[in-house]
Amino acid sequence: MKIDKIKTLNEMEKTFNNFIDYVNSDIEQISVENFNAKETVLVIIDMVNGFVREGALSSPYVDKIASGIFDLAKKCEELKIPIIAYADTHSESSTEFKSFPAHCLAGTHEAELIDELKQIKSIIKVEKNSTNSFLAKNPLELLDFNVKNILVTGCVTDICIRDFSKTMKKYLEENDIDANIYLIENLIDTFDIDGVHNRELEHILALYDMKNSGINIVQS
Repeated sequence: MKIDKIKTLNEMEKTFNNFIDYVNSDIEQISVENFNAKETVLVIIDMVNGFVREGALSSPYVDKIASGIFDLAKKCEELKIPIIAYADTHSESSTEFKSFPAHCLAGTHEAELIDELKQIKSIIKVEKNSTNSFLAKNPLELLDFNVKNILVTGCVTDICIRDFSKTMKKYLEENDIDANIYLIENLIDTFDIDGVHNRELEHILALYDMKNSGINIVQS
């Protein structure tokens, strides 16, 4: 049986309208100053040169959020909110290169945090070898207090951000840890490849998926 293209596209239009309305509903404007510094952590994912400004997987859309992430990180540093920055770092034999082009090789400029974030001296940098930062290091293990608020920024929405956020959420639930994940929507983004990866579509679908998982979608 062949798929009825017109009928399917019409149904998809209705569905995506609902997706967008659902994601847009209840998006709160947050201010980091309103969070208790002794209960909060800022997580920055993959704001490295290889995803921001150079290399096969870099994206101009991610570059556009760099200054906003720096401003937020600077505020967090001033408020003594800890900052964990995960950085994609691979060996030449990384098995991830079976799925993605070679990128962010250890010891190269691609694997370094962008220059703006190097100015934030309090950042705890954690290298990772897969799309899921949580598997490299549980952020709660790096802190000596009970975390109640996990603020998430960086790239890319539908891969590394979603992998970390959903795994983090399930870890909290599995261990009955009463904490919230706040995905700062205006400080995350993804890439665009014509005919292969539609940035706006992948972004909204990933947000929908994460909101359905109990993750808070907010803006700063």
